[in-house]
Amino acid sequence: MDEQQFLALVAREAGVDPTVAERATRAVLTTLSERLSTGEARSLADMLPEPLRYWVDKSSPRQLLTVRDFLQRTAEREGVDEQTAEAHARAVLYALSRALTADEMYDVVSELPKDYRPLYERGYHPPGQVLSIEQWLSRVADRAGVDREAARRVSEAVLEVLAERIAGGEVDDLRKEVPPELAAALLRGMSHTHGVAHRMNLEEFVRRVAQLEGVSEAEARRHARAVLSTLRDSVTQKEFRDLASELPRAYVEQLAHA
Repeated sequence: MDEQQFLALVAREAGVDPTVAERATRAVLTTLSERLSTGEARSLADMLPEPLRYWVDKSSPRQLLTVRDFLQRTAEREGVDEQTAEAHARAVLYALSRALTADEMYDVVSELPKDYRPLYERGYHPPGQVLSIEQWLSRVADRAGVDREAARRVSEAVLEVLAERIAGGEVDDLRKEVPPELAAALLRGMSHTHGVAHRMNLEEFVRRVAQLEGVSEAEARRHARAVLSTLRDSVTQKEFRDLASELPRAYVEQLAHA
């Protein structure tokens, strides 16, 4: 997810214009990083696009801010009242849940007290729990920059091609950990190869998705990234390792991160 996409999500969720979204994001990320340990703040910065990563304070020692302290400090930085700061914090943390994988988001929120939960719970999903179809499509739509209806088509196309790329046994395992409504796409892809993995490098994979969707390769790459990062959110760590073992490293490095 790039800077513009992140800020567009914040603007949508907070109901503000891009300028306000940028100011809110800067205030929230800076204050959040002060609540995190130095190591986690550095990890968070590494996972964010430029210039968002520069708004994370990577040198400040951890400060045990209550949620009230957090909102007061955010409000002061942004120049708004606490009620507005709370609405903006919810929007930024929602966008953060789409920019990070479930495991990465878990690492962030695990350092926050329980009273912070109302700020992040809307977009948060614990890692390793199967997503509902609504949760799945929401993530794909936000990450790909499409609406829910298109997110369904995008998901089915990418999963169908993925099922062509991997062995039938792995397809069967994946079917248990994705929303049942998407299982047919995996079965369709497996039927094309009769369960025998069809070797495709990353460029061939993206080209095949583009052909199936009828979109440009640039769009297909963005869609594949949205779906595979969402798949990573839905499956267990073991299942993702098993899947990654059947794919070239480029797939994981370039597509399976939010």
